[in-house]
Amino acid sequence: MAARFDLSHDLDAAHLGALLKGIVRMHVIKDSSVTPALLQEAAFDGSGMPPALQAAVMAAFEAVLCAAAKEAWTPEKLAAFVSAEAECSAETAEALRAFWEANRTRCRTALVQRAAWGETPLRVAWRVEIEAGASQSLRKQASEASDAAGSDAAADAGGEAEGEATASVEITLAGRAAPGQRAGEGAQSRGALSFKASREALVMLRDRLAEAEAAAAAMC
Repeated sequence: MAARFDLSHDLDAAHLGALLKGIVRMHVIKDSSVTPALLQEAAFDGSGMPPALQAAVMAAFEAVLCAAAKEAWTPEKLAAFVSAEAECSAETAEALRAFWEANRTRCRTALVQRAAWGETPLRVAWRVEIEAGASQSLRKQASEASDAAGSDAAADAGGEAEGEATASVEITLAGRAAPGQRAGEGAQSRGALSFKASREALVMLRDRLAEAEAAAAAMC
């Protein structure tokens, strides 16, 4: 079975490194100063490969590195993919693995920053409250029930006398991270979002935040 990606080349280590760095800057970091022509000249200077083959090699490495960034591959997964799906030497495979080990976090951070279209949560805090008016009203109902129907009814009404607990939630917002920063790193407060929530809504919010934190940790 033919390999899906042909990563064969005649580049030395320095030129291969320049190719990999250039691809990441151009296609993942989105550095507009790096153009295909500039990258091709820097990576294949002195190479005997014809221009059409140079472009094909660039496209193959681009496909592998962009997939690794978007799908949050580990260096081990990248190495396994190259072994199974690519035509290349052992030296090239090891160079790719080492490059990805050194640049994976940077690439993932760049993708996450571009995905954050607006402000991000900086801090989430809440406190549980019992509305005083509701509590007093229910205590009065419990007292009237006790006089009219005895202790059993009083116990039923008294169980509700504490009122319906609600939570005051405040989410402090931070602006988008500057280039090169992680989300929230060195961020200043940009205001806060405040609202009240029921116990069920608060539990759901807590669970969703925990899931988001776990997903973010898995990306890094």
